[in-house]
Amino acid sequence: MKLLNEFASALDRLSSDQTASISVADEQHSVRCHVTEAGPLACKFEKLVVESQLLADATSDRLRQISETLASRLTYLMEPMGPVEMDQAGCTVQMRSVPPRREEGAVAYFELLVQRGGSLTLTRFQKSAEHPRQPIAAAVTREVLVHLVQDLVQAIDPA
Repeated sequence: MKLLNEFASALDRLSSDQTASISVADEQHSVRCHVTEAGPLACKFEKLVVESQLLADATSDRLRQISETLASRLTYLMEPMGPVEMDQAGCTVQMRSVPPRREEGAVAYFELLVQRGGSLTLTRFQKSAEHPRQPIAAAVTREVLVHLVQDLVQAIDPA
């Protein structure tokens, strides 16, 4: 898959002290990822967005199907993902880590929004009793990040 190869190549070009936004696209899909840290084996990213024309006028049933596919595939993240809420009017499925990670008085979790109009947006959040929910960088291996992009694109376009 050309898109995946371009993403992996862009990630490989990042040095450890470099913060960068990776943006690649093909005829059907685009991928954007804000990388805050890139080591030789692992990286941290703040937000991963996959957009696709194939979801431009997706039904709520199609979005639910995509979220179920992703829930079964994204088992390699820090916590498993599961659908939390379906907004029929806005045609959006909200997925979150089930259960979230609890550490030192804080809760951390992934949130994935599957939206009609064409986007899947993955962000990691943290919330504590003292602070409201805020986005944080997610730490993953480079291999996991590339695999994550592949799974998001294939959930939209299994062909």
